[in-house]
Amino acid sequence: MKPDYKNWVPKSMVYGLTGGTIAAFILFLLFGATGAILKGSPRLVCGN
Repeated sequence: MKPDYKNWVPKSMVYGLTGGTIAAFILFLLFGATGAILKGSPRLVCGN
């Protein structure tokens, strides 16, 4: 009998996690890394 090493992770879950990772990275760039949206006191309140 041959072992079945089929992928057990649903494709929709992989796509959802990939989309969430991309969205989180874009939000990090907008709010955290560049300072394009938050500047001054609001940026300090958000933890940067």
